[in-house]
Amino acid sequence: MEILTVLKDTPIPTLLVAGGLVFLILAIVSQAGGKFKVASKRQNISIVIGIVLLLFGVVLYLIPTMKPDSQKNNIPTITGVAMREDIENGELVIRQEINFFDKDGNTNYVEWELVNLSDPSQRQYIQIKNGEVNALLEEQINGTYTIGAWNCRGHVYVATLDVYLLDKSGGRSEPYRYTIECK
Repeated sequence: MEILTVLKDTPIPTLLVAGGLVFLILAIVSQAGGKFKVASKRQNISIVIGIVLLLFGVVLYLIPTMKPDSQKNNIPTITGVAMREDIENGELVIRQEINFFDKDGNTNYVEWELVNLSDPSQRQYIQIKNGEVNALLEEQINGTYTIGAWNCRGHVYVATLDVYLLDKSGGRSEPYRYTIECK
């Protein structure tokens, strides 16, 4: 009974690796203490089963470490940015729909960072205003968006931006990079 308790509490990747090693040992050792003998045909099968179990165990062990940080720590995850052009007071304004989800539903702030500008002389005309995210908890859990506006102010340039979402727990999303073309 104690063995069953130990097995029940052992992680599946560990069990798969241990099982794979047992099958590989059976494939290598044709006789074990004179108690049993493994036929050569079964040794080949044991090698295949051992390698498959070993690989599955290692892959299952590595999968949690391969998740993005935003999925491991329940920080906001930006899934995309959709843009549309509007004209306001004769000037091009680019609306940015920042699509995201947050498993905790506590995203409350959006901030932008200017990464590159095709014409550095235009920097003086650019005003970046970070702001609040007003999406409800349930909307954030299921996936929602927040809106940003970029006023080109009649100038011609291409701006590359990183957008981040922050939450009440101090979490910060991975940056999402995109480009705005003012024409």
